[in-house]
Amino acid sequence: MSKSLRLSEKWFRRGLWLVALVFASFLIGLGGTVVGDLPKVETPLALDDFLDRPAAQALRAQVKEARQAEQDAQTALEQAQLQRNKARSESAAERETFNNWLAARSVTQRAEHDPEVLARTRALDALKQAERSTQKAEEQQQQAALDARQ
Repeated sequence: MSKSLRLSEKWFRRGLWLVALVFASFLIGLGGTVVGDLPKVETPLALDDFLDRPAAQALRAQVKEARQAEQDAQTALEQAQLQRNKARSESAAERETFNNWLAARSVTQRAEHDPEVLARTRALDALKQAERSTQKAEEQQQQAALDARQ
């Protein structure tokens, strides 16, 4: 009889261990659910929560203005580059025409064309001056774009 009592005692202890394991798994699951729901209880902190709102808004406005100024400067620079390219192509075309005309004049050696040579030279100088002024405007726009980026 003592053996059977011992056997029942062993089974009773095994049953208690089984109950303890079931209870432990229940507690682990409950703890996981509680911890999993914690982020829903509070709002998560963001970077804006630690900033001074009026100062941050003022700085954001400054950044927006700086970006707009940079974009405006870039647009003006592109326009200046287009104008310079236009002046450069006009100057090159006029120079080519002038060189062709000079070649034809040197072949004919006619003195009555001298005033026309001077007039064409002045026109070519005026185009070159216009090209220089557009180059200067482009350089100023490049400086403005650089200042806006910095």
